[in-house]
Amino acid sequence: MKNLILFFCVILLIAGCKPVTTPAPDEAKKAKADSNIALVRDLFKATESENIEAVAGFYSDSVWIGGPAFNSWTRKEETIKGLTSWFESADSIKFDVFYIMAETIEQEDLAGDWVLLWADVSFYDLNAQKKIMLIYHAAEKIQDGKIVTEGNYWNEWDVYKQMGAELKWPEKKK
Repeated sequence: MKNLILFFCVILLIAGCKPVTTPAPDEAKKAKADSNIALVRDLFKATESENIEAVAGFYSDSVWIGGPAFNSWTRKEETIKGLTSWFESADSIKFDVFYIMAETIEQEDLAGDWVLLWADVSFYDLNAQKKIMLIYHAAEKIQDGKIVTEGNYWNEWDVYKQMGAELKWPEKKK
């Protein structure tokens, strides 16, 4: 009888234990990250189609944008003006995204929701009459469904070389 009581006690003890489960990922965070990644992908699709109005719609009115084509951080109007000029001299723009990720930074100056993107970019330059290819990186800070900060990078000198530029050093004075 003791064995039977001990057996039932063990069964009740096991039945009363909660199974160990791994907490489910925060679905709200995942949904926000997916939404932000989709927003950035859509921005680059609009750029490929050279739709300047659509591109402008992805940026907040107070956006700050920095990259090798600028000497300092620029505002939305200046960026759209530069893109319009590029669209007039480029054709067949293609962003082949090879890595994209979303990250939320909780503290310090960079706090917020970010999307980081790396892509191979190609376009046909009408002035140089040749296809130009480059590796492109962008970091987009997103707030309320708009890009509020963008930092981008590409090797500008490599682009100039592909267009035919040459670097000539001045002659040394004797």
